[in-house]
Amino acid sequence: MTAVRPDAARLPIDTAVLRADTAEILGPEPVLPRYERVQQLAFTYRGSILLLIPIVEKLSHDLPGDDIRGRCALAGIGEARRRINEIEAVGLAGEVRRGQRLARAVLALCDHYDTLTGAITCTVCDRPIGPDDESIPYEVGAEEGVGTSVVHAGCAPRPARG
Repeated sequence: MTAVRPDAARLPIDTAVLRADTAEILGPEPVLPRYERVQQLAFTYRGSILLLIPIVEKLSHDLPGDDIRGRCALAGIGEARRRINEIEAVGLAGEVRRGQRLARAVLALCDHYDTLTGAITCTVCDRPIGPDDESIPYEVGAEEGVGTSVVHAGCAPRPARG
C-alpha cells in the first residue's frame, strides 16, 4: 500500500484541472505532438496518477468492505498502477498510445475521487458543479438507456429546432 499523509484524503483535488490536462492527447481531434512533448505529457500523467492513487486508496479503504464504490476504485487503482509501470513504447505512435492510456487512467482516478468525495462534475464541460451553481438533469445517451447525469444549466444542449 502507498503511504499517504493522514489528512491528504481531506485535501481537495481539482479534478477539473487534471481532466483538462488530458485533453491535449485525448481531445476529439488530437494533433500528433512531437516525441518530446508526448514524453512530457506521459511524465505529467504519471505524476497525476501517483498523486491520486494514495488519496483514492485511502478514501476507498474508509468505506465498508462491501461498498461497490470502494471496490470499483480499488480496481481502478490496480489498472492505474499497471499503466504507470508500462515501459516506454517504440516510436511516436506507440508513445502516443501509451500516453493516452496514462491519460485515461488519470480520468478514471478523477472519476473515482469525485465519486468517493461526493463531488459532482458537469458531464458537458468537466468542471465541478458547486453548491451555488445552477444545474439541471441531463439525459445521457437516452436512446441507448445510458442514464441521467447533471450539468450546469448553461452547458445543457439547446433543443434542435425543427
